[in-house]
Amino acid sequence: MKARLAAKSMAPAEGLMIAAIRSLSMGIALALALFIIAATAQAQQPAATADKAKPNTDEVMDTLKAMQKELQEIKALLAARQQVPPAPAGAQQAVTLDLSNRPFRGDKNAPITIVEITDYQCTFCSRHTLQTLPQIEKEYIATGKVKYYVIDLPLESIHRDAFKAAVATRCAGEQNKYWEMHDRLFANQQTLNQWDAHAAALGLDAAMFGACMTSDKPANEVRKDIALTQNIGVQGTPGFYFAAGSSTKVKTSSFINGARPYSMMKEQIDALLQQQPPQAAKTGAK
Repeated sequence: MKARLAAKSMAPAEGLMIAAIRSLSMGIALALALFIIAATAQAQQPAATADKAKPNTDEVMDTLKAMQKELQEIKALLAARQQVPPAPAGAQQAVTLDLSNRPFRGDKNAPITIVEITDYQCTFCSRHTLQTLPQIEKEYIATGKVKYYVIDLPLESIHRDAFKAAVATRCAGEQNKYWEMHDRLFANQQTLNQWDAHAAALGLDAAMFGACMTSDKPANEVRKDIALTQNIGVQGTPGFYFAAGSSTKVKTSSFINGARPYSMMKEQIDALLQQQPPQAAKTGAK
């Protein structure tokens, strides 16, 4: 009974992948059995006959290797789907966020606001930034429908460079390169702490950037972000708040946790757009 209930609640894609794994496993077992039979028969034959049978044995081995590779790929894909973190119990969907004096992507009058809670050493955050955000940028941000903000939540207990990375983006922001540094750090997580190299690649003034990195102001701003996330109950990254309106003080209507597919983000955005006046939803409120 439990197995039936589990099968009903399983997403169709996951069910298909598991079925594929079972099918491949049976195929591998069959191929292995055929290989053993062929190898046994070859060992019992005269040398001349065995040489003639060898190509067939090689074909079985090639098929077996190909099936094993495919099985590993399916298992890896299924594991990736299962690694999306659960929604934090304390996170509130409806919260009021003051976004004044924060950098943002998009039109200041965009009718929809998205606020990402992020950590620069978080692999899920990187996946979102590199794979999903460009799609949101193309369809919604560049067209004036969405305004996009970031709130920092460096998980210092497991990500030792995340706090300093958040400081680095703010220091780059002093030279109008906040989003350039944001994107660069996520694209180069393996060399995250090479701050000077990243600054040089963006053409920043080295002395100005270095002085900022050691000052208290950006660090205190990051600490304020951490305190804010604690107050609204967010404990992990990434997380996404959605709100209607173009004000810098917004009341959110929904929350998504984890690096979700673009389709899920699109669904949330489109639902909010449908609630807006036609002209605002089409081009952004003026």
